[in-house]
Amino acid sequence: MSILQIILIGTAIIAFALWQSVRGGKRFVRAHVFLEELNKGASAEAANEAAARVFARGADKIADANAAIRAQAYAKANTKGKQAPVIEQARGKGFTL
Repeated sequence: MSILQIILIGTAIIAFALWQSVRGGKRFVRAHVFLEELNKGASAEAANEAAARVFARGADKIADANAAIRAQAYAKANTKGKQAPVIEQARGKGFTL
C-alpha cells in the first residue's frame, strides 16, 4: 500500500468519524428540545415536530445555537455531561428522530 493510499484512507476515516460526531450531537440537541416541549405540555407528535425544526434547512441559526447551549447545560447538570441518557429518556417518551 502506498503512502498516498494510506493518507486517503486515514482522511476518509477521520471524515466519517467527524460526520458521525456531528450527527450524534444534533440528535442530542433535538432530543433535549423534544423533552423541553413535552415539559411545556406539548404532545409527543408536536414535540417531535419542534425537534425536527432544529438544524433544519433554513432554521434560525441563533435559535439552534441557543438550543445547543441549553442541551449542554441540561446534560452537565443532570447526566454528568453525557448525551446518551438524554437521548434514551427522550426515546422512552416518544422521540423518533
